[in-house]
Amino acid sequence: MPAVSEIEVEQNVTFTVDKDGGHDKFAHYVQQDQFMEALVHGLPAVALCGKIWVPTREGSNYPVCKTCEEVYSQLI
Repeated sequence: MPAVSEIEVEQNVTFTVDKDGGHDKFAHYVQQDQFMEALVHGLPAVALCGKIWVPTREGSNYPVCKTCEEVYSQLI
Protein backbone atom coordinates (compact mmCIF):
# COMPACT_ATOMS: atom_id res chain seq x y z
CA MET A 1 0.00 0.00 0.00
CA PRO A 2 1.47 3.41 -0.97
CA ALA A 3 2.30 5.87 1.81
CA VAL A 4 0.73 8.72 -0.16
CA SER A 5 -2.74 8.75 -1.62
CA GLU A 6 -4.21 11.14 -4.12
CA ILE A 7 -7.52 12.87 -3.55
CA GLU A 8 -9.30 14.66 -6.34
CA VAL A 9 -11.23 17.71 -5.17
CA GLU A 10 -13.68 19.52 -7.39
CA GLN A 11 -14.22 23.18 -6.63
CA ASN A 12 -16.45 25.60 -8.46
CA VAL A 13 -14.29 28.69 -8.77
CA THR A 14 -15.25 31.46 -11.17
CA PHE A 15 -12.80 34.13 -12.24
CA THR A 16 -12.06 36.48 -15.10
CA VAL A 17 -8.76 37.04 -16.86
CA ASP A 18 -7.62 40.53 -17.86
CA LYS A 19 -6.55 40.17 -21.49
CA ASP A 20 -5.56 43.81 -22.12
CA GLY A 21 -2.19 43.54 -20.38
CA GLY A 22 -3.28 45.09 -17.08
CA HIS A 23 -2.36 41.86 -15.30
CA ASP A 24 1.32 42.70 -15.84
CA LYS A 25 1.04 45.52 -13.29
CA PHE A 26 0.17 43.15 -10.41
CA ALA A 27 1.72 40.47 -8.24
CA HIS A 28 0.04 37.07 -8.68
CA TYR A 29 -0.50 34.06 -6.42
CA VAL A 30 1.30 30.90 -7.54
CA GLN A 31 1.95 27.62 -5.74
CA GLN A 32 5.26 28.09 -3.92
CA ASP A 33 6.95 24.97 -5.32
CA GLN A 34 5.92 25.92 -8.85
CA PHE A 35 7.20 29.47 -8.34
CA MET A 36 10.59 28.31 -7.08
CA GLU A 37 10.94 25.90 -10.00
CA ALA A 38 10.05 28.71 -12.40
CA LEU A 39 12.66 31.00 -10.87
CA VAL A 40 15.42 28.39 -10.78
CA HIS A 41 14.82 26.86 -14.21
CA GLY A 42 13.23 29.77 -16.08
CA LEU A 43 9.98 27.88 -16.61
CA PRO A 44 6.52 29.43 -16.93
CA ALA A 45 4.34 29.63 -13.81
CA VAL A 46 0.52 29.59 -13.72
CA ALA A 47 -1.16 32.06 -11.37
CA LEU A 48 -4.51 31.41 -9.70
CA CYS A 49 -6.07 33.93 -12.09
CA GLY A 50 -4.85 31.94 -15.09
CA LYS A 51 -1.94 34.14 -16.10
CA ILE A 52 1.01 32.16 -17.48
CA TRP A 53 4.42 33.85 -17.42
CA VAL A 54 8.06 33.38 -16.53
CA PRO A 55 8.65 35.25 -13.24
CA THR A 56 11.60 37.62 -13.46
CA ARG A 57 10.97 40.33 -10.86
CA GLU A 58 10.02 40.75 -7.21
CA GLY A 59 6.24 40.63 -6.82
CA SER A 60 6.13 42.37 -3.45
CA ASN A 61 6.68 45.69 -5.21
CA TYR A 62 3.26 45.46 -6.90
CA PRO A 63 -0.35 45.31 -5.68
CA VAL A 64 -1.84 41.80 -5.59
CA CYS A 65 -4.05 40.80 -8.53
CA LYS A 66 -7.71 41.07 -7.42
CA THR A 67 -8.65 37.89 -9.29
CA CYS A 68 -5.89 35.92 -7.57
CA GLU A 69 -7.11 37.27 -4.20
CA GLU A 70 -10.70 36.23 -4.98
CA VAL A 71 -9.69 32.72 -6.04
CA TYR A 72 -7.40 32.30 -3.03
CA SER A 73 -10.14 33.40 -0.63
CA GLN A 74 -12.45 30.74 -2.10
CA LEU A 75 -9.78 28.05 -1.62
CA ILE A 76 -9.05 28.66 2.06
